[in-house]
Amino acid sequence: MSPTRAAIVDALKTVGALSVSTAPPAVIVAGSAWPVWAASTFRNACATDETWLVFVALPNGSPQVPTDAGDELIGDVAMALATVGKVDRVEPWAWPVDQAQSAVPVLRFSISATGGF
Repeated sequence: MSPTRAAIVDALKTVGALSVSTAPPAVIVAGSAWPVWAASTFRNACATDETWLVFVALPNGSPQVPTDAGDELIGDVAMALATVGKVDRVEPWAWPVDQAQSAVPVLRFSISATGGF
């Protein structure tokens, strides 16, 4: 079964360090977390498998700050997301916040249809 936005949000809420929303928040701070639909793969005319990207904002500052914070969150977030889908990948990412090319460091998780890792 494919994960849904609501199921992803509920799973993220089990990770105490996160401030979870259904879409990117207006102000992204460390601990902000939200899902973004990435793709649908059609198995047949009646069924699709969904792929979601889940973003978790990290503290900004020196290059080492996001790394240290991210290392602490990867396992907890991956375990929570594994309850609703297959965690395919996690990677460092930068979420653009304005046209001046500034960005917030984030972890980007990719999850798909089957539970587990």
